Amino acid sequence: MDFSTTKTQAALIDRARQAAEAFDPALTPAGRGFWPAAGAEGWLGLCLDRDHGGQGLGAVDTVLVAEALGRGGLSRAALFSMGAHLFGCAMALQNHAGPALRAAWLPRLASGAAIGALALTEPQGGSDTGNGRVLAAFDADGPGLTLTGTKTLVSNGPLADLLVVNATRQGATSALQSSVLAVPTDLPGLRVTPLTSHIGLREAPMAEIHFDNVRLDRDHVLGRPGQGLGILLSVMRWERSCILAGFLGAAERDLVAVTRALSGRQNSRGRLIAQQAVAHALAELRVEQEMARLLLYRGAGALEADEGAVIYPAMAKLAISRALVSSARGLQELMAGAGWLDEMGLATALTDVMGTLSASGTSHIQLNAIASGLER
Repeated sequence: MDFSTTKTQAALIDRARQAAEAFDPALTPAGRGFWPAAGAEGWLGLCLDRDHGGQGLGAVDTVLVAEALGRGGLSRAALFSMGAHLFGCAMALQNHAGPALRAAWLPRLASGAAIGALALTEPQGGSDTGNGRVLAAFDADGPGLTLTGTKTLVSNGPLADLLVVNATRQGATSALQSSVLAVPTDLPGLRVTPLTSHIGLREAPMAEIHFDNVRLDRDHVLGRPGQGLGILLSVMRWERSCILAGFLGAAERDLVAVTRALSGRQNSRGRLIAQQAVAHALAELRVEQEMARLLLYRGAGALEADEGAVIYPAMAKLAISRALVSSARGLQELMAGAGWLDEMGLATALTDVMGTLSASGTSHIQLNAIASGLER
């Protein structure tokens, strides 16, 4: 197994890092201006087909670029919002929508002219897709369906033009009777309530989405009605495998900054970086980050090879989110008062990464997925 980067990959990484360093920090995903600027850089279509305005990258190259964006200084809010847009919405359309829907939406999503979101979580059931209360009532003889219910914690929800939504067929007796739908947000009966009380990722907009008898044509069903569980697993493969890659790059950036800061500090026993307690703490964090990075690459490789559809995304998401929290907490603690005062953005980093333990399925959801494959 070769972990070295090719010349092409090295060039991709270098370009991405430089672009992130030069990107206007005043542009955030909470504002419309961010999205066409990110689209112009190619970040919103990394793994979308070139025919639809994307860069046509595979999963491994995609996570390498995302890592470089985080390393180059792009905010975690921007990284998370772009991941929800690309992996949760655009890739769902690319892999499962019909030709007309792909042609209508993918070029706009790749350019940032339209913003995408994935709406899975519900107020009552959380990540439990078997307890879904968003219902799709299909016409008996007609061309469409009616959507009712509420989704919450929808990243990009306040600005989204298109939602990917999982819904249970009305009257269903099993979670297997569900569908995944592409829902434009300008339809009558669809209402958006922005959420502003979340801790961390403050510039990554979130919303609650209400569907009050929203009418939708059947050509907005991804795949076929009743295939929702399989399509949802496909969508989550991309999101869980890739969405935290940029966060790992940002964690490495913070580790380098803290190491430099501690190298320049002294106490009565000399330079802090030369003292074992400090040096070993940094070394432990370096190892944790690298272990998570290996699972990131393994998960992306498995995605390209179409293997381990459940277990590798779950392992990558679990390991990376835990490493991110451990790293952010350790670095903030090492910087003591400066970390508490957020002089280097370390306290902000800690609040930003806490949500990764819950997003795209909680750690317990990931453990369930991993455990399900133990006897196979």
